[in-house]
Amino acid sequence: MSSERAGDNLDWIWSSPNEESLVERYERWADSCDDEHDAWGWDGPQ
Repeated sequence: MSSERAGDNLDWIWSSPNEESLVERYERWADSCDDEHDAWGWDGPQ
């Protein structure tokens, strides 16, 4: 994930109109971030 793309995602998350939307957007982003790390073969802290 490029830093520009990450910034766009964070802007999208924080522009949520309410808390429910914020949580939903964050969880969608976190899932895609985990998938990208898995594709890179990244093995984070256990």
